[in-house]
Amino acid sequence: MSLTTFDSLVNDWGRLQLSLVTAAGLAVVIHFWAGAFRSNKSRQEPPPLTKNVGLFQTIAEITGGRMRDFLIEQFQKVGGIYRLPFPSFAPMVVVVANTQDARAIYKDPAHTKPPVMYGAIDEFSSGPNIVTTRGVPGDSWYHRRKAINPAFAPKIVHRMNRVALEKAGKWIADTLAPLVGKDNMPPKPFNVGRETILLTIAVICKAAFDYDISDTEREEVRLSMQKGIEEFTIKTMINPLRRVGTWCLPDRREAYQAVAKLKTFAVKIMELYRKNPSPTPDTVIDVIMKNPNYKDDSERIPDIVMMLFAGHDTTGYTMAFALLELAKSPNEQQKLRDELINSKDEGASPPYLKAVLNETMRLHPTSPLTGIKELGSDFASKDGYLVPKGSIIFIAQIALARDAILFPDAFQFQPSRWLEGNVTEDAKQALFPFSLGKRNCVGQPLVNAQLNSVLPLLIRQFEFTVEDEGQIVTQGTTRLDNCYLKATKIAEWSWNESTFD
Repeated sequence: MSLTTFDSLVNDWGRLQLSLVTAAGLAVVIHFWAGAFRSNKSRQEPPPLTKNVGLFQTIAEITGGRMRDFLIEQFQKVGGIYRLPFPSFAPMVVVVANTQDARAIYKDPAHTKPPVMYGAIDEFSSGPNIVTTRGVPGDSWYHRRKAINPAFAPKIVHRMNRVALEKAGKWIADTLAPLVGKDNMPPKPFNVGRETILLTIAVICKAAFDYDISDTEREEVRLSMQKGIEEFTIKTMINPLRRVGTWCLPDRREAYQAVAKLKTFAVKIMELYRKNPSPTPDTVIDVIMKNPNYKDDSERIPDIVMMLFAGHDTTGYTMAFALLELAKSPNEQQKLRDELINSKDEGASPPYLKAVLNETMRLHPTSPLTGIKELGSDFASKDGYLVPKGSIIFIAQIALARDAILFPDAFQFQPSRWLEGNVTEDAKQALFPFSLGKRNCVGQPLVNAQLNSVLPLLIRQFEFTVEDEGQIVTQGTTRLDNCYLKATKIAEWSWNESTFD
């Protein structure tokens, strides 16, 4: 938790007192992440520490909106693996930002999700869910994942494409078209982050839950998600002591109110399903409701909330960042438009579209940490560093993707680096925005369905320019705040039912 946040909340305490209390408490919490003290065996050559930052600044950077910048800066200063400056008696907290070590950790089933950290997300979803359960033999993850897989079969993904295009068409007609300049009038700007999130919520609700969400509900879900994400996927996760200070933390109390609204919305989705005499088969809600391994609705609600959470920002902000980067690079935007216009198969994803999406997810992964693991055994890094059992590992896709050896001009938007003949196998191996292994993102087909259908729909018809680039904020996930684009109509195009047959 940032010190400035505490300062504003508890005015009768001094900054120094709060710093000492927070640091001491956090040290105890970190110790219990692994359940016990580490063994006293020698830690020959542990990973190097972060440079020029201490405990207080590290906490402030991670929880104060600059996590992605902090991870990148330390990667540039220290390298592809480094320790965060937490107390020496506690388990190590290590950031991994290199492909070989990240993939080795993902592949080893002995390394699992730390319950204390992921327990904060359980508060967000109103219970254990498909994301936070550890995936060890005997727990509920297996039945949850197995049952939900049919909802992402190829034929169902085709249906998702249709839903995405239907909702995008309505959004264009209702929201974008009135802003496009007419009769020599200039176009009006729109908030691209907000609008793509609202569009994505509508797509997920219909495609996954067979639920036509109202405009009022969409806005309430958007705001509730944002408040819940900030509190439970970063602030409480990093500092579980916030649980005992809820009474003096207004933002935490607001987050609980937001979580209650999401739970109520999940109940509405289930009630509508039960009232429907002929629900659409094999949707996410259909397979969840038919799964006999859930004890009751209290176990279904967390998975409904998490499917909405995991899909809405990943898709919405990836779409927003793609539009922003294309608006900043008119030549790249035109290259994509030309390829889409000349494509003979409207239902396929042409190479340059794939390249644009890969480059967007490389530069702007929605989650700067694609994985958090607790080591179940000692780990030797590729550089010979020893990371002991019980350590907490942050896998930092955002930093790894700035490796100039893998990605020359790593901070530049260059989709062509992903085209056949340009891309290296090492670069391909370094991009895993949906995580890896059996615990990868189950909803990625839904994400890809919307990105590969809606982005072409927009680029074919409109030219986008930048009014205000806004700010990139990382609070658990990465947001694009107050970014405004303008759209100019350049062509008419509509899809038909045969597009994805």
